[in-house]
Amino acid sequence: MPTLEEMDRHQDALYWPTTGTDQYGQPSHDFSAGAVVCLKVRWVGKRGLSSDAQGNPITIDATVVSNRALTVGSLMWLGKLTDTPGTSETPESDLMIIVGHNTTTDVKNRFTRRETLLQRFKNTLDSGG
Repeated sequence: MPTLEEMDRHQDALYWPTTGTDQYGQPSHDFSAGAVVCLKVRWVGKRGLSSDAQGNPITIDATVVSNRALTVGSLMWLGKLTDTPGTSETPESDLMIIVGHNTTTDVKNRFTRRETLLQRFKNTLDSGG
């Protein structure tokens, strides 16, 4: 039986890790074939509030429980690779950007629960990364 911290990860999600920053300081991503990572997660689409590193309030559109640490600035989408519309491996809508994460260990410090905070991605996708 899996640990309580990693239970209920039955949903599929796609993850595009950040590859650095562009000339404007925004995170850049690689959308070429094979750059996407398929994950098993628990995706909770519930809105809420949190704060960023400077203490400013930010809106959270979804929370994801995963089995690995995910990088802030990376993109996620709920669904399988075969669910992406058209022939592209990149969906054109409902993308989320990672804006924060919470890490909690159990009482005996054996298992870790990783929650990732997501916000709707409002920018357009560039194929150049």
